[in-house]
Amino acid sequence: MSVQASEAHLEALQAAAGRLALAARETALEASERRGAVLARLIEGTPPEAKDLARLMEAEARPRLLAGLREDLRLAEAEARLRLAEAKVAETEALILEAGAAVRSLHEEYAALLAPLAAGGGVVEASVSTPALTQARQRLTDLNSEVGARRDEVARREADLAVYRERYRQRMAREARL
Repeated sequence: MSVQASEAHLEALQAAAGRLALAARETALEASERRGAVLARLIEGTPPEAKDLARLMEAEARPRLLAGLREDLRLAEAEARLRLAEAKVAETEALILEAGAAVRSLHEEYAALLAPLAAGGGVVEASVSTPALTQARQRLTDLNSEVGARRDEVARREADLAVYRERYRQRMAREARL
């Protein structure tokens, strides 16, 4: 998956998380209102109907369901972040290969220009300057540093994902027992 596609997927997951949080707040408010109405009827002496009691139980179960959905979404988001980090590493590694090839090419050109001088051929006009070679080497060094940082990010994301997967496994085990 490309970096852009991974970023778009992550943004979609974050938008879904926002919508889920809003639904959870609305559900909690609705459940509180229903619970209050049922309690008011009980206090007034009117026995609650079975339907009202079922709705109350459903309203109390809904936050647990939403919490499970939030956990699923966190897991999906962690996986998307990991895929994004891996895509960035792959992109950086491709840049390193490209920069390495450019440095090798500059070395070869530079060696070809210096060969006549070493053979006593006199002055040679250099089309490849030393600053260009230095700049290419610096770019390669920078890219190597960047790939190291991105690999660290991948390791951190994998650790986060392991935590989310374990929580998910525990939640599934709890739900299976209920």
